[in-house]
Amino acid sequence: MSAETFGFQAVSFGWRLLWRLFPPCCMGCGAPGAEICEACLRSAERPVGKTCGRCGKTLTGAGVCPLCSGLETIWFERVRSAFVYAGLIREAIHAFKFERKLGLSFLFADAVFSVYLEMKTRVDIVLPAPISRARRAERGYNQSAWVARTFSLKTGLPYSATALQKTRDTAHQALLTEAARRTNLGGVFEAEPSDILGKSVLVVDDVLTTGTTMNECARALKAAGAASVFGITIAATKNRA
Repeated sequence: MSAETFGFQAVSFGWRLLWRLFPPCCMGCGAPGAEICEACLRSAERPVGKTCGRCGKTLTGAGVCPLCSGLETIWFERVRSAFVYAGLIREAIHAFKFERKLGLSFLFADAVFSVYLEMKTRVDIVLPAPISRARRAERGYNQSAWVARTFSLKTGLPYSATALQKTRDTAHQALLTEAARRTNLGGVFEAEPSDILGKSVLVVDDVLTTGTTMNECARALKAAGAASVFGITIAATKNRA
């Protein structure tokens, strides 16, 4: 076991011990026992109905996928999301990302695992969508890495936090227009061939919006020799009609 894995498992154990001593309350209804109780989780909106076979987003009334049609070249094989980015799930992701509610990583990893089983595909390695060094220093952690690592421990799939890197800081995607988001991340990701050459890769991220982050990650991974790239996100925004 690597020192990194041991450290992560030690922190995970600490979180679980903390829950036993001081059980969290549901962010939705206040019920004790979990950050989001089973009842609130069941009521969370999920991608349903007619969805895009490539990115998994719900299609518009015209049957067109704005996400995929907006990408010049699609580098990923398939992307799926566990929830729609709305309501309680949106609040939970914000708390997870900016308020250090790291205990949510276990719930989100379970959701990613369910989606992975539904995808009926097989991957060789799991990677988190990377953030820049500056963003990590500011936040203290990469939220996607917490979910990806927890998922890898649950499945036994190999994990790497270094195979895919973001080489420079960029403007926050959430602060940009849709058009600007599509160009903001061009060429900022690099992959290490030794970890992914000839392999099927799964990239785990928090939110799928325009698909730019996932697509640019896939572009870098394919350039480094990955055979295929799949993606799973905790949630996806709704396509505009």
